[in-house]
Amino acid sequence: MRFARLAPVLALFLSATAYADGGYVSAGAGPGAGLAGDIASAFTTSDSMNARFSLGQRVDNFAFEASLFGAGLIGDSDFAGFGREYDTLSLGVDVKYFIGLIGPLEVYPKIGLNRTWLTGERDQYDYDGIGWDLGAGLLYSFDRVGIWLDFTHQRTSLTDDNRTLPNRSLDGRLNMLSLGLAVSF
Repeated sequence: MRFARLAPVLALFLSATAYADGGYVSAGAGPGAGLAGDIASAFTTSDSMNARFSLGQRVDNFAFEASLFGAGLIGDSDFAGFGREYDTLSLGVDVKYFIGLIGPLEVYPKIGLNRTWLTGERDQYDYDGIGWDLGAGLLYSFDRVGIWLDFTHQRTSLTDDNRTLPNRSLDGRLNMLSLGLAVSF
């Protein structure tokens, strides 16, 4: 008897339109990034956030995505200045592969390449570099809208091209968890 009452709800859930092929735009945010490597020795992410904006194209189970993402950093050393605010800003491309779980719920792994810049209050630093990222996420879609939860593990190698200061490498890893909304068109 209980199943008979739940059947219409279950049927609606299972028949919801899966994320449609075509273009999409998405935006999301989350808590500060987890840091490791050289970058963790100079910065912290307490009381900061990460954000992601993406434009993508989905074809069947694959999606090709260009994204602008980054995380806020707080100086935590003499090198970076205690309490000074910085940001990482990355421009990247990712490939995602969607795997249907149940109804409109999908999981995806992703891999990508990115270019990252470190910006902040101290103008004498000119850090940038290239890197790669791996990640995974969940997407729940209905009609032309999707809600996603995304984990990104980013590896980057940042160097300072300003020759007036000693060159210090800021190789490191950033782990970001974001919640967001995608709209397909």
